[in-house]
Amino acid sequence: MVLHRVIQAARAGDLSALRKLSSSGCLTVSASITDAQGAGPVHHAARCGRLECLRYLVVEVGLAADARALNRATPAHDAAATGHARELQWLVNQGGCNIEDQDAAGATALHLAARFGRVEVVHWLLLVGGVAEETTDCGAVPAHYAAAKGDLTCLKLLVHQAPGCVNRQTGIGATPLYLACQEGHLHVVEYLVKDCGSDVHLRAHDGMTGLHAAAHMGHHALVVWLATFTDLSLQCQDREGATALHFAASGGHHRILERLLRMGAKCCRILLANQVSPSEQDIDGFTAADLAEYNGHYDCAGYLRAVETCVRPKTSGYLRAVETCVRPKTSGYLRAVETCVRPKTSGYLRAVKTCIRPKTSGYLRAVETCVRPKTSGYLRAVETCVRPKTSGYLRAVKTCVRPKTSGYLRAVETFVRPKTSGYLRAVKTCVRPKTSGYLRAVETFVRPKTSGYLRAVKTCVRPKTSGYLRAVETCVRPKTSGYLRAVETCVRPKTSGYLRAVETCVRPKTSGYLRAVETCVRPKTSGYLRAVETCVRPKTSGYLRAVKTCVRPKTSGYLRAVETCITHYT
Repeated sequence: MVLHRVIQAARAGDLSALRKLSSSGCLTVSASITDAQGAGPVHHAARCGRLECLRYLVVEVGLAADARALNRATPAHDAAATGHARELQWLVNQGGCNIEDQDAAGATALHLAARFGRVEVVHWLLLVGGVAEETTDCGAVPAHYAAAKGDLTCLKLLVHQAPGCVNRQTGIGATPLYLACQEGHLHVVEYLVKDCGSDVHLRAHDGMTGLHAAAHMGHHALVVWLATFTDLSLQCQDREGATALHFAASGGHHRILERLLRMGAKCCRILLANQVSPSEQDIDGFTAADLAEYNGHYDCAGYLRAVETCVRPKTSGYLRAVETCVRPKTSGYLRAVETCVRPKTSGYLRAVKTCIRPKTSGYLRAVETCVRPKTSGYLRAVETCVRPKTSGYLRAVKTCVRPKTSGYLRAVETFVRPKTSGYLRAVKTCVRPKTSGYLRAVETFVRPKTSGYLRAVKTCVRPKTSGYLRAVETCVRPKTSGYLRAVETCVRPKTSGYLRAVETCVRPKTSGYLRAVETCVRPKTSGYLRAVETCVRPKTSGYLRAVKTCVRPKTSGYLRAVETCITHYT
């Protein structure tokens, strides 16, 4: 009760209440009065701008002006963070506080003032000798915080004091320009590039440029500006082989979920207009369309797949494969043409597949012709499938028996898609010998119309030689429950580069917020030990919270980097 009354009086500026508590012996130097975070009455008076109470507590009661909270912050830190210049000036000039005192994260009062955009405080601290190039434990200077905040006035003051800070990199390699791109502050980016000569080619330690960061966060205006006014290559890749197009397709933003015209799709169109290849793959073999679909951005995926062209050189085992899909709304049909020309080294000469499925004809026709030389173990296989609408169902049966010299024994594919049963069933079973790289792959899709939800279950069991042991993917998306649930679990051995990746996304419509939890545990060989990212973005609470924690071994250049951003300062 005493703790509550003293701190409440200090916060409210109730000087008479503090005098009564002091005369009754409840407020003394020996009394340890702090809140749960270790902040005492002097901290609260400073952060609330109560100069008279602050002066009384320090001068008359005798409390320390430079007392430390649990996070090692002094009252001067609190005054700087909240923008109370009078209280900060008194603490430094009369209270004996040092403006270069650092909290547990290595931040000075100037760092906090820049982080929260306190222009008056930044200006005064620089006048009295504040060091604009002082770094925190994670290597950040005050200019990093000003750029991330988007406060151009604070940033100009800091750059004028220390021009070299425009290209300073944090412990993870981020420059002020990179952070401004990541947060979407176009005016800050223009100032840093045009007026300060910031190097647009500096990369973070993961290989990302400012263009990658802007595309990932969906800042399409920044992508346009960087593509137009800098010489950044839109084809440049990060360390995992991802281009700006990959990041634009895979980025998940609350505005993308809320709008029909998503920012990611806009970025995709901008990048494609600048000759970026949509078929570019990262080190895991994913294209931008694959990442967009994986993250639930189906409009981006559909747009990218409609313009995707793949050209593969001789090194991939054949000469050229070109696939083009044109699906116009105005024409009365869909057209897909795939042509593959493969040299003798692949085991056969030519395979041509053409499918034309017009709506106006009363049936669907698919013709596949394969001409293969003697070296593959047999001469010719020709298959023609005609699927008319009048028969009441669609049936296609393909059976290929191939000799031992072709690398596997037997492949049997059967598709039964009846209209009358009320659901679609597709079962594909492939049994391949050890020489083909894996033992058995079984894929089953059951999508009933009457049950009100879709179920897809895919199970692949592959031996050690294929790079991993078991991958199981299960997706349950019921219509009636009002939310979507997707659970994917992959267990991979050490040889594939990491041990276990588990991703769970729960996005209920009725709760009023989105929740995404991703946990990845990777061994030392992948460059770091553990990365955990948790984002909780409730609509009703009035703030966003993002917490990212990365623990990386010595081999990556540092031991630990912990970044926590809370946009609502309490």
